[in-house]
Amino acid sequence: MQDETLAQVAPAGLFVGGNPFGLNGDGNYLINCSNPLLSAQQRSIICTPAQIVADTANPGSASADVEIGRRNIEGGGRQSDYRHTNFRIVGGLQGDIVDGWKYDAYASYYYVDAYTANLNYLNYQAISNALQVTTNGKQPVCISGGTCVPYNIFTTGAVTPAQLNYLNTPGTSDGNNTQSVAHVDTTGDLSKYGLTSPLARSGVAVNVGAEYRKESVTFNPDGAELSGNLAGFGGASVPTNASYDVGEAFAEFRAPLVQDQPGVYDLTTDAGYRWSNYNTAGVTNTYKFEVQYAPIHDARMRFSFDRAVRAPNLVELYNAPTIGSITSPPDPCAATQNGTTIVPATASLAARARV
Repeated sequence: MQDETLAQVAPAGLFVGGNPFGLNGDGNYLINCSNPLLSAQQRSIICTPAQIVADTANPGSASADVEIGRRNIEGGGRQSDYRHTNFRIVGGLQGDIVDGWKYDAYASYYYVDAYTANLNYLNYQAISNALQVTTNGKQPVCISGGTCVPYNIFTTGAVTPAQLNYLNTPGTSDGNNTQSVAHVDTTGDLSKYGLTSPLARSGVAVNVGAEYRKESVTFNPDGAELSGNLAGFGGASVPTNASYDVGEAFAEFRAPLVQDQPGVYDLTTDAGYRWSNYNTAGVTNTYKFEVQYAPIHDARMRFSFDRAVRAPNLVELYNAPTIGSITSPPDPCAATQNGTTIVPATASLAARARV
C-alpha cells in the first residue's frame, strides 16, 4: 500500500516506487502541504505542522520538495510511431573513351521524409500543476485553475482517465533528409603503352575521378517537444535546417609486380590518394599504400599503410545534446535531467573526447 511506503521514508522525501512518471530516474516535485488528497499520515511525513497551517491559510504558499518515483501504470507505456517515405533516382553512363580507357559517370538523388508521433508522455508542467491542490469547498481543485485536474497518486486506484487526459501530451515531429551525388571517373589500362612488369601478365592500371556530394536535413518538432516538458523524452528538441557539401578528387594506381611464378602467384602494389574539401570541416587528405601477396591461388595476404579521416555528419553537427537516462550510477559523459532542470555532464570535454 502507498501509505505504508510513505510511512517508511524520511520526511525529506516521498518515493512511491518504480520510475517517476515513466522516467528512467528520479524526479522532484512540489506538493503543497495542505493538499486535500494527502492523508493526515502523508501530510505529517512531508511537512511540518507550521507548513501545514501556513498552506491551509494560503494554498500553495508552503510546499514540500518531494522525490517521486512512479510508473504511469494507468496510462500505459509510452509509444512512438515512426513513418518514413523515401525515393531514389539514379542515372549514369559507361563507355570507352579510346583504346585502353573507360569512363563511368552517374548522378543520384535520394530523399527521405520522416514523421514521428510520441504518445502517452506525461507533461512535467502539468504534473507540477496537478500536485498543487486545494478545495473549492466541495471537491479538490488545482490551485492553478483552468483545465488542470488534480493528480491523485496518494491513494491506491485513485488515478482517473480525466487526470491522465490532462497530463498526457503527445509530441510530434517531421523532417527530411536529402543526398545529391555527381560522380565521374576514368580507368586506364597502361599495358597498352607498355607499362607492364616483365614478371607479370597484367599491366599497370590507373583510376582518376572527381565527385560532388551535398546532404541536407530538416527537423521540425512541435511545441511539446520544443518545450522539454515531456517526461522521459530526454530533454528539449531543437529544430534543424542544415546542409553541407563536399568536392573530391581522387587517383588510384595498381601495379602487378610478379605473377604466375614459383612461390608467387600474385604480388601487386596499390596506392591511392583522395583530396576532399568540406564546406564544414575544410580540406582533408587521405591516402593508402598496399602490398598484396598470394603465394598460391587460394591464399592472399595484404599489408597496408593508410590515413583515413571522417568529417562529422549533419546529425553530429546540429543535433541537440541527449539527456542521459541512466542515473544509478550516473554517466559522467552525459547530461541528466531532474524534473525540468538539466544537470550538465560531470566529465570534462577532454575526458569525454577520450571515451
